[in-house]
Amino acid sequence: MILAVNLGNTNVRVAVGRTHPLKDAAAYWEEVPTAGQLIEWVEARFGGDIWQDLRGCVIASVLPQKTDEVAEAIQSRSGVRPGRVDLAGCGLDLSRYQDTPGEDRVVCLVAALQLCPPPLVVVDFGTATTINVVDRARVFIGGAILPGVRIGLDALAGRTARLPRIGELSEVAPLIGVSTRDNLISGAVRGAAFAVEGYLREIKKEVGEEAAVIVTGGHAPAVLPYCGFAYDHRPDLLLRGLFFLGCGQEI
Repeated sequence: MILAVNLGNTNVRVAVGRTHPLKDAAAYWEEVPTAGQLIEWVEARFGGDIWQDLRGCVIASVLPQKTDEVAEAIQSRSGVRPGRVDLAGCGLDLSRYQDTPGEDRVVCLVAALQLCPPPLVVVDFGTATTINVVDRARVFIGGAILPGVRIGLDALAGRTARLPRIGELSEVAPLIGVSTRDNLISGAVRGAAFAVEGYLREIKKEVGEEAAVIVTGGHAPAVLPYCGFAYDHRPDLLLRGLFFLGCGQEI
């Protein structure tokens, strides 16, 4: 059994499987969990005997301070030393990007390249909304990072005197809201859809040809009904990429 772990800013995603993600789970945390909390959560969802069958583990993380702690906790339970995503050997040309891109962005792009030929764009409606572009030569040419749907709503509630905090986003987002709550949901959800649609229109001009669009991320189900562009929705894109990169498995 293989364990794939993604440590995000506000969520943790874990999948287990033999050649691809068979079972997965996600949890959202107000604060980054300790390694002990994460181990307890994994055991509660996949069973305490998961460690006995483990033969490999890979971790992608945007939390450097937590990665080693989590890796050591997994090794102490299973005897398996988790591996890290190898950005240098991912098969994607990152030389044009002037910084080190987040591992989650790269993993999603690598998974997307297994699904369709470039050029392509991966849109991740996660904690942040990221737009990531790969050209025909498999070069990551960059993209954009926008405040995520939830971050935008929480910022408005926290920085204003009368705007309410919004809970779940599963309800309809009206175009012209008739209440403050409707206005906020419309702005966050439809605003995200319209922003990405505008970016894709301009990206097409820059790249000079049509690019496939693959969408992922926890907020995608709320936003996608309002997107006026063609897309392939892949909720498990990140986990599939982890299995491919870290475990050498075709997806």
